[in-house]
Amino acid sequence: MQAEFEYRAVVLSDVLQSKLIGLLEVLESISDLYGASTEVERGEFESFILRTVKQHRAIQGLDWVPRVPDERRAEFEIAAQAKGLANFQFTERNPAGQFIRAGQRAEYFPIYFIAPLVGLRPVLGFDLAADPAWRTILERACDMGQMAATPPIKLVQGTGQDIGVLIFLPVYYTGFPTGILTERLANLQGFGLLALRMDIAIQEALHGWERSGLAIFLVDDAVPSAEGFLYSESPPTRANTFRWGRALPIADRH
Repeated sequence: MQAEFEYRAVVLSDVLQSKLIGLLEVLESISDLYGASTEVERGEFESFILRTVKQHRAIQGLDWVPRVPDERRAEFEIAAQAKGLANFQFTERNPAGQFIRAGQRAEYFPIYFIAPLVGLRPVLGFDLAADPAWRTILERACDMGQMAATPPIKLVQGTGQDIGVLIFLPVYYTGFPTGILTERLANLQGFGLLALRMDIAIQEALHGWERSGLAIFLVDDAVPSAEGFLYSESPPTRANTFRWGRALPIADRH
């Protein structure tokens, strides 16, 4: 019985890991898009990304987050308004959770392109660097030159109660060196951002697979158990429950 249980658990975890790898590859497509174009327009971004988003319900959003130094802030805001984004400005949240004009900083990382945009227009211009915790994750992704993820969070999309993660991919200017840290810092263009809802990702991955008698839990190893749950199902009720665990990488987290 234990051998059968472990075999089924291994198969399902392999399927889930394959699904997660595929979703992260979707994020990498943003880097490919910017690598193939000198200037990506909003329509180009949306048409490129929406085809992919429609294939994966677990993807709650794919965003482009440019790096904007303070001396270019006014120019960037005016250009966005001229391209049809009325009243566009860099924003942050006040203690009450309301969007207000962002305070002055050396550089900004505003959400500029979102796909799909439905229901998320107020997020356009939100400066991710305004949140110290998110700023740390952005810096870590840039420093490593690879994806970095948040701990479990409640996503803005849907009911606001949907648990998922945000994953950031650093994108560098094409043709510029990125081999060492100083080069990555100097040549950072911005970030691709993937909002991933974990319950849908798991349900999509395991759809059609035999799961009777099994329960699945997904937790962030680096977060206290109460806050680290990404997904859970009611466990079997028998006292002699078998258990099996495995570390699944999601960007730089497990």
